[in-house]
Formats: sequence, C-alpha cells, structure tokens
Amino acid sequence: GAAATRGCACAVDFAPEAARTRAGESIRRAHYPPTVNDARVTDLVVRVGREMFGAEAVSDDVAPVMPGEDFGFFAQTWPSAMAWLGAHAPERGAAFPLHSGKYVLDESVLHLGVAMHAGVAARFLGENGF
Repeated sequence: GAAATRGCACAVDFAPEAARTRAGESIRRAHYPPTVNDARVTDLVVRVGREMFGAEAVSDDVAPVMPGEDFGFFAQTWPSAMAWLGAHAPERGAAFPLHSGKYVLDESVLHLGVAMHAGVAARFLGENGF
C-alpha cells in the first residue's frame, strides 16, 4: 500500500478501546462516533454567543459535516455542542484547514473562545442546568 511505496512498513490496529460512561458502565469503542450536538446546549451556545458578540457574529446556519472527532465520545455521555470559533482567516495567514500540515491558527480569536466558554458555563449554572 501507501507505506510500501515509500519503502516503509505499517500496521494499523482498529481494535476497540475500553472506556467507561459517567455511570461507570464499560463500553467498547470500535470507531469514532458521529459528533451530534445536543439541541438545548446548541441553543444556549448560540444565545450566549449572540449576546456577547452580536447576532452577526454567530451563525447557526452551518452545513452539516461528518467530523471524526474525539469530542463525539464526550458528547455521548454529556449534553454537548461543538462550535467553530472562526480561526480561519486567510488575510492573517490562517488559510488551511484544521489537521493540514500547513494549518496556522489565528490566535487573535482565542480570547473570544475562552470568554464564550465561560459565558456558556455561567449561564448554564445560573439557569440550574437543564
């Protein structure tokens, strides 16, 4: 295959990993699950984001994607929402996609992500969760 064409050897093992749910039940994972946003958490993230940064800064009209993401395991146990921060900024040299060897993070937006996470957590706790 691909490794042999470059004079290398490669072994891939897709054996399931063991994990535990919040209730302590043992589960076996053979693949990355889909990342599915919880509707209530998504609504909370959108509301807080719009309050903090303005309606024009937060889009909830994003085309679905099929990410293979560790976050999918987390979202199976806790209500979650994956949101994109907006660190793709070609004008600042951040033009390549995540996981590209040429990816450059636009660090100028990181403080906004931290603020939004803190805002969502504070609102969630203030509303006594779900």
